[in-house]
Amino acid sequence: DFGFGGESGEGSEVDDFRKQLMTSWDSAGDDTTTTTDEGSKSSTPPVSAKKPPQIDNSSHRLWSMIGNKELSTGPDMFDQVIAAVDQHSILQGEEDALIILSPYDTADIIALRRIMARYGQTRTIVIVNSRMEPMPRELAPAVLVYGILPLIAMSRQKEGEAGLKALVMKRFPADWAVYVDVYGDGFVEATGSSLGSDGTDKDFPSPAWIAQRVQAHVEGLSKKQ
Repeated sequence: DFGFGGESGEGSEVDDFRKQLMTSWDSAGDDTTTTTDEGSKSSTPPVSAKKPPQIDNSSHRLWSMIGNKELSTGPDMFDQVIAAVDQHSILQGEEDALIILSPYDTADIIALRRIMARYGQTRTIVIVNSRMEPMPRELAPAVLVYGILPLIAMSRQKEGEAGLKALVMKRFPADWAVYVDVYGDGFVEATGSSLGSDGTDKDFPSPAWIAQRVQAHVEGLSKKQ
């Protein structure tokens, strides 16, 4: 979320949106948090309680790339991760795809490189919510097929309420697009600019391009009124 202050009006709001977007870009990706309600306690259901229906998961398996073994943080980590991957990350039968969720640390990078070496040329590998920096070189041929970045400006008229909203989205094979909700009545694709996206099949567009698309859209709405 981005907090704005100052003059009123759509033009100044877009200017603030641009400034905040530029200054907050580096830290915007680290705002995801997960909360757990630790205060609630589960009680043992009565014996007569109906058992939940069994879920047929024969079409997929859920497992850890490296299992539950505690890994060293020293020079032994590499060999330990390789051994763990060779034990836990082997496809079975006709399994032809892997979906890897939220890889981010050194152990994940080592594990992913091992998996890519084994299956990169013969299987479909999908990575969701990657936070790996830098990306392993084995992913050079990879393509970003879906990306989404929500941005919200705080309203200056009503403190604490959301103002202008923008959504940056990529849906393969289409290029990056920006959707804007100015008045709270729903998102529409930003129009009024011929500037092509500077995003790639690996990275999100720059904050300058996003702000330009939002500004062009808002200015176009003002001309129609």
